[in-house]
Amino acid sequence: QVLMEVGVYALVASYLVLRRGRAPRLARTTPLLFAMWSYVAALCTSVAWSVYPTMALVRGTQLLVVAALAQTIASNATRADVHRFVHAYLVLVCGSIVIGLGVHGHLNNAVEGRFHWLYTHPVPNAIFLMIGTLSALAYFRSAALRSVLGLWPRWVYGAVASWIGMALLLSKTRGALGGFLVGIIVLTVVRTRTRTKVDTIVASLAVVSFVAVTFSAAIVTYIERGQDIDKLTTLNERTNLWALALDRKSTRLN
Repeated sequence: QVLMEVGVYALVASYLVLRRGRAPRLARTTPLLFAMWSYVAALCTSVAWSVYPTMALVRGTQLLVVAALAQTIASNATRADVHRFVHAYLVLVCGSIVIGLGVHGHLNNAVEGRFHWLYTHPVPNAIFLMIGTLSALAYFRSAALRSVLGLWPRWVYGAVASWIGMALLLSKTRGALGGFLVGIIVLTVVRTRTRTKVDTIVASLAVVSFVAVTFSAAIVTYIERGQDIDKLTTLNERTNLWALALDRKSTRLN
């Protein structure tokens, strides 16, 4: 399976080199692409400090291939191409959910009961689901987006958003759900006319506040996932790990 995974990345890299015949153009780099390459550079640089250098090198190379593919798409694809890609992504995610309902291999006891497909961990699953839900909601909300290709009627996007959103909730991945909420805020602000933005934001805050107060007990239980609340304050021991890393770095410097 690992060799197959690496092979897929090798095929994509070969396609970019042989089909395009040159490196991705940088003349049309946007702030978003600049941020992507900055992130890629930081992660690839961190390979030098990894305790698993071989695995880190492979992952870093895979990330470079993904970034090069994203740059190539951004530099060469038309607007319609991007919309077709998003629709293909929605179909893929919806199909993956169907697979996940029937085939979800056991990973470990810590993720038992959380939705995922095959042997993929719920966290990357939830990231795919979050992007899919937000994309479907964007099309559902915006007539301008739907008019570009006119592939599906509005109700289909609503059904797709509900289907993927259900799986996102069942994944019980707190980070992805937090990202989804941020995405909803951005989507609301961007896709709302200026004169009605304030009213929309105020109404949304009122609805969120009502839900938070009315269903607070259920929400807390959902977020806890059967864990101790003290563990949540450390982001599942992440802050403790960061503190340990900073302490070791300070010790080395001294």
